[in-house]
Amino acid sequence: MRYNGIIFLVLAILVAGVATWFLDLWRTQQVFTEKLDTSQIDYYLSDFSLYTTDKDGNKQFDLSGEHFVHQRATKKSEIYKPVILVKDNLKDSSESLHITANKAEQNKAGDMQLQGKVKIEKAESPTTTGFMIETADIRYSPNTQQVNTDAEVILKTTDGSIITAIGMSEDLISQTTRLKSNVHAEYKPAVSEKEKRQE
Repeated sequence: MRYNGIIFLVLAILVAGVATWFLDLWRTQQVFTEKLDTSQIDYYLSDFSLYTTDKDGNKQFDLSGEHFVHQRATKKSEIYKPVILVKDNLKDSSESLHITANKAEQNKAGDMQLQGKVKIEKAESPTTTGFMIETADIRYSPNTQQVNTDAEVILKTTDGSIITAIGMSEDLISQTTRLKSNVHAEYKPAVSEKEKRQE
């Protein structure tokens, strides 16, 4: 009779231990499955080139890069080595703005956060001065055609201006740039080929 109680107690402990082990195994599997579902890749592109249009079908910008990864659960995209080509909004203009970075994240609204060695470049034309802007990160909104950053920016123009500032906002439609604070400017006039030969 005494041995029956001990055997029953040992069996009860074994059953409880096995049940606890199965329950932990099941919970671990559930957590792993949930993590897989939230990080699941919807689609992936390599060495890609895309263009986007607005609601009226007008081309907004070209986007190319090394890799494009879209997450199904978050509806966000990661773009590696992005190159964005924004056409000038003036009619019959072949001018464009080049934006490059190490990485970009695009949310479901279409706005992009570009990070790492961001450059915005526009070539010189007969009517406008060319420029290059360098910064650590920017936010680009294709819908509003706005570019913003709170990081340090360096703006170099083809006519010899070098401007540094903290923070910038740029309206690509009106083609205006606003530097936010700590603005410093330096002007080094470009030397023409004729002046170089005379020296």
